[in-house]
Amino acid sequence: MRASFVLFFFYLSAGYASAFTPEMSVWLGDDDGAGNGTWSNSNHWEDENLPTNDGTGSVFFPSNFGDDFDNDSSSVDIDTDVDVLSLLFDEQVDYSFYSSTTGTSIRIRERLQALSGEYNSDIFFGSGLMLIANGEGIVVDVGYGAEIEIAGAFVMSVESLTEVTGGGTLLLSGDNLHGSLGGVINVTEGYLGLGHDFAAGGAIIEIGDAENPGSNFAGLMAVDGDRRIPNNILVHGYLESVEDGYDRNELNFDGVVTFSTDSQLFNYGGLMNF
Repeated sequence: MRASFVLFFFYLSAGYASAFTPEMSVWLGDDDGAGNGTWSNSNHWEDENLPTNDGTGSVFFPSNFGDDFDNDSSSVDIDTDVDVLSLLFDEQVDYSFYSSTTGTSIRIRERLQALSGEYNSDIFFGSGLMLIANGEGIVVDVGYGAEIEIAGAFVMSVESLTEVTGGGTLLLSGDNLHGSLGGVINVTEGYLGLGHDFAAGGAIIEIGDAENPGSNFAGLMAVDGDRRIPNNILVHGYLESVEDGYDRNELNFDGVVTFSTDSQLFNYGGLMNF
C-alpha cells in the first residue's frame, strides 16, 4: 500500500506524465528490509516486475526513512547494463548504486529525479558505473535538500543538453576529461558541484534560464578541494558560489565566462577567481 500511494502522489504532485508508463517498476530490495539487492533479480522488485531494458520503462525507488528519523542507506548492485526511460526517487532517500562486474552502465532516456523533502536525500552512483544521457539529453531534477552524485563517467554527446533543475545539487566527481562528456549542462535552478577539475569534461556550462534570466538562483560549488575549471561558462541572470559544507573551496576559471545582459555575480567570500 505504501508504494502505490507514493506513486500516485508523485504522479499528481510532480506532473511529469511522460515519465509514467505502464512499465513502472518499484524497487523492494532483499527480504531483510534494508532495501539492498541486485538489479537483475526479479525478487527484488514489487510484484517481480523487473524493469524492461529497452528504454521504455520507468523505475521508482521509495523512501527508506527509518523509525529513528534518519535515512537507512540502501545499496543496489547494477550487475547488468540498464536502459530505462526514467529513474525516479521518493523524498527522504539514501541509495548507493555500484557495479559488482566491470563496465556496466545505466542509460537514461528522459529523466533522473529526486523529490524535495523535509530531510536531506543522497543518491550516489559509484565510480564503477557509467551513466549515459541518451540522445538529445535528459532532465536532472534534484529537489531542495537532495543531492545526486555521479562519481563515474557521465556520457553526453556533443548534441546533448542536460538540464539541472529543482533547487538541489548535482555533483559530478569523476574525471570526464577523455571526450565522454560533451554538449551543454544547463543549471536553471540549484547547483552544479564539481569534485574534479575535469568533472564537466568538454561540456559548456550554462547557469540560469536564457528565456527568463534571474528567475531562480543557480550556481557552482567546488567539492573536495579547490577546483580549476577549463570549461566555458555562460551566465543568464545569477551566478552564485556556495561552500561545500564548512569547506571554503575555491573555483578558478580557466575557460571563458560570459555574462548575458542584466546578469549578477554573487561571489560570497571571494570563492570564484576569474
